[in-house]
Amino acid sequence: MERSLTANVPGQGFCRISIAGATIAAVDRLAAEREDADTCSPGFIDMQINGAMGVDFSSASLTPESAASLAAPLGPGSEWLRAARCCPVARPHPGIGLHRLCSLAHT
Repeated sequence: MERSLTANVPGQGFCRISIAGATIAAVDRLAAEREDADTCSPGFIDMQINGAMGVDFSSASLTPESAASLAAPLGPGSEWLRAARCCPVARPHPGIGLHRLCSLAHT
């Protein structure tokens, strides 16, 4: 049984997504992204990652270089993450204040 849905697909625009059984059969671009439409994710999204591979995003010793070192291992197609995207989370605490977290995010 084939069915379809319409949604914004990141990087593609507003699309019709055709599904046959448990398989995505086609993704057809219909228009530019629409503000009033839902967004269809290309896979699971891990909404909170506190760190990985020895890098703690809330550590007082976090540097831009150590945070950037996880870009490829946690990026699209990651064999380690097993999700389409992730959201690194850093929390301020006595060892790392909010001002320092913001400065790291902008580097």
